[in-house]
Amino acid sequence: LPRVVLNWGAATDDKLLAGYEIRRGGTRIAVAKALTWTDCAAGATCSLVPGQTYTYDVYAYDAAGADGKGDWAFKEQIDYAK
Repeated sequence: LPRVVLNWGAATDDKLLAGYEIRRGGTRIAVAKALTWTDCAAGATCSLVPGQTYTYDVYAYDAAGADGKGDWAFKEQIDYAK
């Protein structure tokens, strides 16, 4: 099956950056420490439906738990095809 690979640039924060929260369609589906993440990675259960469009949002968050929704975000709209 195809997979969706997201790549983004690093966020900056005046506090210690803890990671990135990945959302699909507004629902949190993962967190990442790296600047890349794969949906439907090899061996993973995939709930994506071919022919559908999915919107991914990535938000930075810091060690205090504050997210970067107002300061930094990455958004990608993906047409998922089989």
